[in-house]
Amino acid sequence: TLIEQTPDHIYTSVTVKIDGSQKAKAIQTIQQEYKKHFPYYPCDYLFLSDEITQQYAAEDRWKTIVGFAAFLSVLVCCMGLFGLAALHIAGRTKEIGIRKVLGAGVPGIVQLVSRDFIKLVFVAILIGAPVAWYFSNKWLQDFAFRIPLTAWIIVLSGSIALTISILTVSFQAIRAALSNPVTSLRSE
Repeated sequence: TLIEQTPDHIYTSVTVKIDGSQKAKAIQTIQQEYKKHFPYYPCDYLFLSDEITQQYAAEDRWKTIVGFAAFLSVLVCCMGLFGLAALHIAGRTKEIGIRKVLGAGVPGIVQLVSRDFIKLVFVAILIGAPVAWYFSNKWLQDFAFRIPLTAWIIVLSGSIALTISILTVSFQAIRAALSNPVTSLRSE
């Protein structure tokens, strides 16, 4: 965009489309033509792509901040879930030992221990998905060009959260299932 500053303000700006590979030559030609017609006024110019980049710089900063906060929150949630699973398994150590003595396999014990946690995560997804959809839709309305928020994005996010929680709890459950039942039953 070629901006001219004239006292009578007849023209405030002129938009010129140029080839990106010939940018320097195009600027030089435009400045020469400008000097011919308006020799006493400076030729100020800016690129639309730079202006658009500047407009979305705040959104780019927010993307970085929210991405970092999301990573930290997932990490803290995994640590909390890991600790909660360890506490839960420690309370059920004798039950797990008895089940193993009676012939329960590793998959059965892992399923037994993980079932309660999976239910809680599923309930959290059911509560959080509509809230996330609402606020994401509100945020996307501020953009000139936006994508529609479809259900598969929410389903994918919930699936990722469920997978992370299964992996976190399964680590503790497998460790408890592979432990020697004699040590857990001998304590009394």
